[in-house]
Amino acid sequence: MACGANLARGRPPLAPDVASRRGFASVNQDKLKDIVSAMPGKNRMLTKAELRNFPGHLQRYKKYGGLPEFHNIDRNRHGFIALPTDRFMVVLTTSKNNVHAQLVNRSRDYRTVFGSFAGNVGINKKQQQTERCAYRVGENVAKKCKRLGVFAVDVKFRRMMRVDTVLQAFQAEGLQVGQLIHEPRLPKTGINSVRPRKRRRV
Repeated sequence: MACGANLARGRPPLAPDVASRRGFASVNQDKLKDIVSAMPGKNRMLTKAELRNFPGHLQRYKKYGGLPEFHNIDRNRHGFIALPTDRFMVVLTTSKNNVHAQLVNRSRDYRTVFGSFAGNVGINKKQQQTERCAYRVGENVAKKCKRLGVFAVDVKFRRMMRVDTVLQAFQAEGLQVGQLIHEPRLPKTGINSVRPRKRRRV
């Protein structure tokens, strides 16, 4: 049938191996559907042990578990999240109670690709103040970067607190760090201030 259509259009008939390859693509699609249908459903009840050791945000898993991983990330006009030539930077905002990490695309006007924090990796309440929280956030960011095809990032941070733990997680996951940028907050008043102290009115 394909050969007859090609002859009617004035094209040479398809070679047998090309025709078989086209059939092979449809067979692959059927196999993929079988694999997906055989996977355990997202709406199944989790055991108490699974709930206790769940590595992510439980409500988000229940609500968005069936969606693709990067479904809510902005894409360019070609439908890609990033290009091979893009440069990325992880911006760390650390405090006593939490660690926020954002991956930004420096080649696309510093657009945020995704973020991670304590609640995002299943850590809450008193556990947010531990070093384990910082390590899990760094681990999550590194794994997501590798799934996106990003293997080297720059790191920018304002406070030194718990940054070394995040960098250890990057190293353990094989994410390379190119440049460390420390931008401390400038004092608002005093000798080294940006603007002078307001004059006291009497």
